[in-house]
Amino acid sequence: MHCSLSPWCLKAGLEKFSKYKHNIDVISATVNEDLNTVAKRIIDTSPDILGICCYIWNIAFLRELLPMLKVALSNCLFVAGGPELLSDNAFDRLPEADYIILGEGEVPFAKLVDALIEGKTPDNIDGVMVKGASHVDTYYHYDIPVMPYDESYFKQLKGRISYIESSRGCPFSCTFCLSGRREKVRYLPMEDTKKRILMLANGGSKTIKFVDRTFNANKKRAKEIISFIMDKHKNGEIPQDICFHFEMAGDLIDDGIVELFSQSPEGLFQIEVGIQSLNEATLEAIQRKTDVEKIKTQLEKIISLDTVRVHVDLIAGLPLETLDSFIDAFNKVFAIKPHILQLGFLKILYGSKMRSQTEEFGIIYNEQPPYEVISTKHMSKKDMLILKRAERALELLYNRRRFVNTMQLLAGKMPAFDLFLALGDVILAKEKEKNSPLSLEELTEAVYSYLIDKMPEYATEIKSAMLYDRLSSTATSFIPHCLRSESHLYNKLKDIINKKYPKEKNIHRAIAVTGNDDKAKVFWADYSNKHPVTEHYKVNCVYVKELLTD
Repeated sequence: MHCSLSPWCLKAGLEKFSKYKHNIDVISATVNEDLNTVAKRIIDTSPDILGICCYIWNIAFLRELLPMLKVALSNCLFVAGGPELLSDNAFDRLPEADYIILGEGEVPFAKLVDALIEGKTPDNIDGVMVKGASHVDTYYHYDIPVMPYDESYFKQLKGRISYIESSRGCPFSCTFCLSGRREKVRYLPMEDTKKRILMLANGGSKTIKFVDRTFNANKKRAKEIISFIMDKHKNGEIPQDICFHFEMAGDLIDDGIVELFSQSPEGLFQIEVGIQSLNEATLEAIQRKTDVEKIKTQLEKIISLDTVRVHVDLIAGLPLETLDSFIDAFNKVFAIKPHILQLGFLKILYGSKMRSQTEEFGIIYNEQPPYEVISTKHMSKKDMLILKRAERALELLYNRRRFVNTMQLLAGKMPAFDLFLALGDVILAKEKEKNSPLSLEELTEAVYSYLIDKMPEYATEIKSAMLYDRLSSTATSFIPHCLRSESHLYNKLKDIINKKYPKEKNIHRAIAVTGNDDKAKVFWADYSNKHPVTEHYKVNCVYVKELLTD
């Protein structure tokens, strides 16, 4: 669960820029909630003006919610904004809106509210679109104008993910994205940034995400912020069990940043790097200039540290990308062993340059949110479905950290994409048969059975790797039947381990035997101190013969 930053920025904007005092309520909801419950929560506040933040992930929900609210709140004015409305036909797509704000809203919203209070016609306010009016330019502030955090913000936070922006805008101009199309990069003063970091770090959140589109666009500034967090974490001004998330440009990660990460506590930082594609023609078509080799080199350095969790993104469906070129990129990126490899599918966003290029690149996409690409001139619908099948296994087996060791082992024996595609087909077939997602035990059985059947020459390695993964990722002493190796020595081995390697009091321990004869091994794991980066518990391993000899 996260706490959206935008309504709090609008609240702060009203308090700072409006001429009048207001009674302001921020009402949060999720798209998984019941519509009537959310509607009642809003209606009970009896608003005179309702501000609505519209995104790709909530617009469908809002289209159902707003007609209900319009009937119940007949005297309320509806003001909508957000990236989902960055188009000239915004009123057609959200007809319940009385006014729409294009771009950043802190100042325009305050000016609009003042005009409405004073009975003035708000048709000359920068960034405010009035029904029937001509085109309005998107509004951008010259800086980051407000402090969004106040007592009411922290009161409702309740440990959820919180967000901080130390910059707005992006130095790049990728055609599929909104962030760099017309915005200039603006930075929050460093002292204000540091003040907000400390406020959020001590406000109850366990994860704080920087929403800066390219956190390390200014490398000197990025290193200063990272160093500040490390220093305050070391002296206790930032709690120990907290994580800061940055979105970084991989080829702007210099050795100075790598050096800082090498000294950082495990799990204090996680980074997300959007590689998107390794196809040079594709990168040129989307106006993305990047040094692919430098990205791979720098990420390998950071991943090897095991101090920072690394999340890497690839996007399927970009212009000029073929199935073969995408699979090649997937295999190369998987080889650097990121902690998470997200296989995403291109969304044709309102306001993006890509939306005007769909005919040029033969892009067919779903007209309903999230506007996902169905096919392109270079990647058929069948090709996209192949990627979807592989993505299912990638998510369940690798990104959720369940069988990382096994997947990396087998990716050394066959192409990684082929492995995930085959396992994706197995999982999807089982899910279809069951008509529901698989339990972890069912997933384990299905994957093990397939791998042993198709790769019998690696049966011993596969069983050992899957058992290791099971113990490292799941805090339970129950071992799935397929991974068990019955041994008449089990109880004796268990006693030896418990005496020779005593565990801490009240800590659960799992012990399992795998293999036969001289190659038999004993694995055991104590379920405390999960590694904050790998999300795994330490697994110990000793040959049975060695243990008995000792």
